[in-house]
Amino acid sequence: MITGTAPINGAGLYYEISGDGQSLVLLHDGLLDCRVWDDQFEAFSRRYQTIRYDARSRGRSERPDGEFSHVDDLRALLEFLNVDRTHLLGASNGGRITVDFALEDPAMVSSLILVGPSLSGYRFSDEKRRRVAGIFSAAREQGAQKWAEMWLEDPFWAPSRSHIAFRRRLRELLVEAFHHLSRAPVSYERQNVAATGRLSEINAPTLVMIGERDDPDNHTIADLLESGISGARKVVMAETAHLPNLESPEEFNRLVLGFLEG
Repeated sequence: MITGTAPINGAGLYYEISGDGQSLVLLHDGLLDCRVWDDQFEAFSRRYQTIRYDARSRGRSERPDGEFSHVDDLRALLEFLNVDRTHLLGASNGGRITVDFALEDPAMVSSLILVGPSLSGYRFSDEKRRRVAGIFSAAREQGAQKWAEMWLEDPFWAPSRSHIAFRRRLRELLVEAFHHLSRAPVSYERQNVAATGRLSEINAPTLVMIGERDDPDNHTIADLLESGISGARKVVMAETAHLPNLESPEEFNRLVLGFLEG
């Protein structure tokens, strides 16, 4: 395995590479870091050159202030790593970045796999906005343990209580993520596209994956992607929530590899 830190747009982005063959890049969600792909990184690297990285202000990547773009960061990282074309697998906010990247740089995209994705240009429901704002507000007052506790109590985000080991690991990642976020300077993400009105422009083969128990907003987005991207296929993973790769890794890996090899 190769690890390193790439100087990208004023930030040092931590990355890992394993395996040979076609490139497959894993983009994590908006709260955690690239370790959410632990069960996928090893499995996928047996067949692909698998790349995962921490977005800026997450995990082991730096946290500079000022304006930035996740899409620009991804493009610059691929150029730094001499990757001309790749499969992209993005979860949650990573899915949003993936779709925006496909609209801006279609020639660099072999296929898209979007897991419980967000979508630029989509306005989340008032209920979800209140729920998430309540978690952030409580965390600011009561700290990292409260932050982790509330995310693990969220009915749409958290793994089932029967997945004890995954929940324990997720609590650790959430506590670390809180400390990273609380130390991060003020920065502003620049979004160049609103993907909701441009999905028909995407021609890359696309798989949309969504947990059965995921948030209604994310189910709506999954439907929009399935209907808006020509040839897109949607798969609902039974008895999983927002991070199905953690709850049902073997089934998740089987579906992803089946799509890539199909």
